[in-house]
Amino acid sequence: MFRTKRKEHHQIVQTLGQMQTDVKRYKAVQILMDQIFKVLNESRITLTSAGFVPSISPFPTEETTREQLSLLLENVLFLGDLALFFPDVFHRFYDKDQQRRTLTSWSYSFAAETEFYDEKSLEILSLMAQELNLIERSPSFHNPYVFNGNHAKKPAVTVDDLPEQTLKKKSKEKIKKKRVLFDDSLIISGPGLSGSRIEL
Repeated sequence: MFRTKRKEHHQIVQTLGQMQTDVKRYKAVQILMDQIFKVLNESRITLTSAGFVPSISPFPTEETTREQLSLLLENVLFLGDLALFFPDVFHRFYDKDQQRRTLTSWSYSFAAETEFYDEKSLEILSLMAQELNLIERSPSFHNPYVFNGNHAKKPAVTVDDLPEQTLKKKSKEKIKKKRVLFDDSLIISGPGLSGSRIEL
C-alpha cells in the first residue's frame, strides 16, 4: 500500500510539472499543501492522544492509530516531494506560517524516529528537512529534484500579479466553464486525499 501511494504521489508531481502555466501549478500546489497539512494535524492529534512514541511503542494494534500512523508517514514524504520539486512555490505558503513550520518539524521528527522508511524515503526526508531548514544543511547540500521545466526559471506567478483586465476575462471564462487543473482521468488519491479532485 505504501509503495502504491508513493507511485500516486509521483504521478501527481509529474502532472504538476506538465501544467502549461505557472498560475495553475501555483494554485494546485497551494491546494495540495492545505490538504496535506490538514491530514498531518489530524494524525498528530490521534497519535499523541494514543500515546504512541516512535522507536519505543510497539506497532499499534488499534485500527485508527495504525491508519493515522500510515497517513502521517505517507504525507510527510508527499510534502517533501512538493518542497523539493517546487521549492519556490512551496516557500511562499510555508516560510511565514508558524503553525505549518511547527507541524512540519514535529512530523519530520516523528517520522524519522519510526525507523519504518526505506533508504530512498529517508533520502527524501533528509533533503526536505535541509531544504526547509529543519536541520542544519550539509556543506554538500543540493536539491536534485527541483523542477527545471520551461517555467522553472521564471518567478512563480500569483493571481495578485495578473493585470485587472486578465482577471476580469478569466472570471467570465470561469462562469462559462469551470476550469479543472488536472485531466479528468487524474484523481488525487494520495493518503488522506482519496477521491479529491482539484478545481479552480
